[in-house]
Amino acid sequence: MYSVSDKYKLNMKAPIQRFGLDGTIGNVHFDESNVLQGTFNIENQCMSDTSITLGGVNIGVLSATFVGVNINRYAWKGQVITPRHTRLFDDSTSESVPLGKYTIAEAYWSRDGVSITAYDNMSKFDKDFIANGSAGTPYTLLTSWGMDCNVPLGMTNEQVRALPNGQEAFVLHADNDIQTYRDAISYLAAAMGCWAQVDRAGRLIFKTFSHNPVDTIQPNERFQGITLEDFQTRYTAIHVTKGTDVYRVHEIQDTGLDMDLGANPFMQYGNPTRRLQNILDALQSIYYTPFTCDMIGDPAYDLGDVILFERGLADGSPSCIQRFTYIYNGTYQCAGVGDKPTTMSKEEKELAAMAAGQVQNEIQYYIFKSNNQIVIEDTKTKDIINLRFTSLKATKVIFHAEVLLTAHHISDAATCGVVSYLWNGSEITAYNPTETWIDGKHVLHLLYHLELGEAEMHRWLVRMTADGGDIIVKGIESSISGQGLLATDSWDGYIEAEDRITLAQLNVEPVVVPLHRDSATLTLQDMILIEVTDGMDTTDLETEPEEITDYTDAVYLNKGRLKDLTWGTVKDYKWTAEGVQNPITEDEYAW
Repeated sequence: MYSVSDKYKLNMKAPIQRFGLDGTIGNVHFDESNVLQGTFNIENQCMSDTSITLGGVNIGVLSATFVGVNINRYAWKGQVITPRHTRLFDDSTSESVPLGKYTIAEAYWSRDGVSITAYDNMSKFDKDFIANGSAGTPYTLLTSWGMDCNVPLGMTNEQVRALPNGQEAFVLHADNDIQTYRDAISYLAAAMGCWAQVDRAGRLIFKTFSHNPVDTIQPNERFQGITLEDFQTRYTAIHVTKGTDVYRVHEIQDTGLDMDLGANPFMQYGNPTRRLQNILDALQSIYYTPFTCDMIGDPAYDLGDVILFERGLADGSPSCIQRFTYIYNGTYQCAGVGDKPTTMSKEEKELAAMAAGQVQNEIQYYIFKSNNQIVIEDTKTKDIINLRFTSLKATKVIFHAEVLLTAHHISDAATCGVVSYLWNGSEITAYNPTETWIDGKHVLHLLYHLELGEAEMHRWLVRMTADGGDIIVKGIESSISGQGLLATDSWDGYIEAEDRITLAQLNVEPVVVPLHRDSATLTLQDMILIEVTDGMDTTDLETEPEEITDYTDAVYLNKGRLKDLTWGTVKDYKWTAEGVQNPITEDEYAW
């Protein structure tokens, strides 16, 4: 909100208000007597028409019809119009608010007067961009671009540095779609979690979202009421496309929207994760209820102002002015936009983010590596490769893997390895690659072709069974390739648990085994805890009943936030009635 006195703010709420309009067109003064009633309008916005976005570079528009202004009919175009709104108080004093600087682009004569359309200084950035020297701090870049377009910067170096990523050194990627200086400003503003606008003095500024309200609007201050959405817009994730990769950061409770920065050319060098986190931190101020409202209003309001609507249909939740139309001697029409938070899971959001940066007809390659040692004892079966990926369309995929292993025979002269494939939980029984090895080191090559349906998530599991000896897997490199594929090499939050119960040999007596029950809970705090309780009831042997006590598995992950690339060790503890104080480490995993 423009800085006005408390007296001004109090008068904004008065039932009877008096105000005036005047200004200059070039060097010629005008007042409200020179303006045709109901024609003086100013419009501006900082977002799209439907969603909150970063990098807004909208142009403010002034339109009016003037009469009796002493300007030659051929001299209107190119003139700078500088209007101001003046509030008149009962004590015969007044206070004025500047409405900006606009350059007249169109002027038409009619019997009503001269109808003009003028644009603020943001329009001066619609000039062919010169990319020379497009590297440096934001303050350096904005100052240089402003000089190229004859628009001063309305922020100090300290103010720019205080913005998200304001102290970063940005380099413009050579491969970009920037055509004008306004395009460049838009991308830089998005990389700083801001939008750009021209202030009332005609200077370029960057603004971020706020959560501090500047005013409260009561029902008697709303001419035609208000329309409010039944949700609040908030963001808990943000992503950017860099080449064929998508970088995404998110909050632990990723239940809000995901801000898409696209292939921002100022985010193409280095790892953008830190910069994304800085922007996401700034986006936490967004907790707005979308709205539309016609009210008495005042041009002292600015884009980005947070206001509270109370009573009537409103509940006092914050809303943000992102679009306005000021009509002198009329209404102040304003609106705030936003999307409803999604119900998609974290994994679905990541896949959607990756899909936004992919071209379906390009062949994608995803490589998965593992250096974990896997010991497969004779007659045993273990999973050696577990891939999860998504197809954006119906396509064909090639799976290839190279497995480094060591074989050691036990019962036979050689060791046999039998491979089985499972696709989405179903085993492919018609194809089981088998190879026989003498003792020593070997390389196993695997190849398989898959036909995938459109927009489906897939799980590809490779298992190996040892026959005649032990197999020790020392390393794996695998890949999938095809058109319209999505996958990620970071942990996507998918956890799989498996229960194995050994067969009991009971010679004669029949056995009644009740249903085996599992339950699991996941707690995300400073320590991530996954608790699995396996309940096994009494097993009736028809002679002496034998009670099998319950036991609990608790799996503790290393302390830290649940992020992509969270690597660590998992220990699986089991308690018994006798060993509560000293649990036995049954299994240990790593990923």
